Amino acid sequence: MTRELWSIQAKFTNTSFSLGKQVLQNDAAGITIEGLTLRGPGMHGAIFGRGNRDLHLHHLRIEDTLWSGIRTFSMQRAKIHDCEFIDAGGRWRRGQPGVKGGITGGAIFAIWMKDSEISHNRFLRTQTTKQDEFYGIKCRQAKRCRIHHNTIEVNFSMEFPFENDEDVEIDHNLCHGTVSIPKHAGGPVPESGSTFHIHHNYFRNSYSIEFVRNGVEIDHNLFDFDLTKDHGNLISGFGKVAAPGPAIFHNNLVNNPGRGVIWINEPYSNLVIRNNHVITRTTATPRTEGLFGFHSDCDFKTIEIRNNRIECIGQTRSLLRRDESDDMTIENNLLINVSDSDQFQNATTDRNVGLEQPLKFEVGVHGELTVNGWSTSRTPSIQ
Repeated sequence: MTRELWSIQAKFTNTSFSLGKQVLQNDAAGITIEGLTLRGPGMHGAIFGRGNRDLHLHHLRIEDTLWSGIRTFSMQRAKIHDCEFIDAGGRWRRGQPGVKGGITGGAIFAIWMKDSEISHNRFLRTQTTKQDEFYGIKCRQAKRCRIHHNTIEVNFSMEFPFENDEDVEIDHNLCHGTVSIPKHAGGPVPESGSTFHIHHNYFRNSYSIEFVRNGVEIDHNLFDFDLTKDHGNLISGFGKVAAPGPAIFHNNLVNNPGRGVIWINEPYSNLVIRNNHVITRTTATPRTEGLFGFHSDCDFKTIEIRNNRIECIGQTRSLLRRDESDDMTIENNLLINVSDSDQFQNATTDRNVGLEQPLKFEVGVHGELTVNGWSTSRTPSIQ
């Protein structure tokens, strides 16, 4: 990073910079940067910092940078909110003649982030080439962080590809792209028992969550997919090494899953799928796979599918993709037009089927969109 550029140790307001990078002094604390417009092109980021504590970045507009917008290392107790990131990233060395590929960056690209909050930010991509793809929020190890009320209109909304993540809360976001949380063998589970809690979000991409990770809870989300964009399994795991879990997927609404709801390539154990409501319709392809697909080496005695309402409208779908899945606990599900429902026991109990409570919550920048069951609308107070 170029050190001849500014070192910021004070507050800046209502300023517009072109072709400039703000370089924070290493280990400086209590820095606030607000009200700036920072534009490229030609810069691999707008703000860079290392070892900063109590960093406060807000009401910034970062536009047309090459790789990242905000790049931090070892950030603690930071708050990043009410910012706009427009084309604030891409492939490393994007735009250099004759140079292709490289690591994909993030509008916010953090390494070792602790006790921090990222909220009410808008991420937008208008460039269309492969080199212009970027992550909204990319973090390599987060501890005790909350990411909420962001509107992220990029192909990968968030990525957390490191181990030792713990107590990361992802909630009330409007995600047009994937949230990626995979780790080799699922990664360690912290003492708290939680790596990621993903709840009360609105997901629009049929490939919504990249897996596997241990210690995960995914609940009270609306997954609402376009029938013509049926490319993904909602939860997808692509690895090969067995992961012990646990994970729980509950009280979610799933509208028009493409390939399926959960497909995990590697063996995964201690998984509970309960009290969800899934509605499938005939997709563009059309997709005919079973809604849940697991590796034959899973410990199926630790996997439960119970108290779900699953309706297949039009194209009949099976619940499972493998015969080996029959050893799991399948109980008290309401299955409508599910082709393999006569091939496993599905004992009825007195427990509720489907959502335990109706879903109603706000998502996006300052709750700009209201989710009310299966429907969404602009929130009247901010129209």
